[in-house]
Amino acid sequence: MNIPKANAGRGLLYPFDSINKGESYEIPKEANTVSVVNSARQYGKRHKKKFAARTKDGVTTIHRVK
Repeated sequence: MNIPKANAGRGLLYPFDSINKGESYEIPKEANTVSVVNSARQYGKRHKKKFAARTKDGVTTIHRVK
């Protein structure tokens, strides 16, 4: 009998997996900026990618660097 593996953890709340190198994602105003930046950093560590956060005129964006 083949029993499929259960997917552990929850899905992504932000599209870190679909951001290509050189692209960016604007964080929604209602989001907790610190939490999103930490989420990007943790995703990057697990998937060997690097993200940078920039804030300009009150708008925070996450950029994929590597």
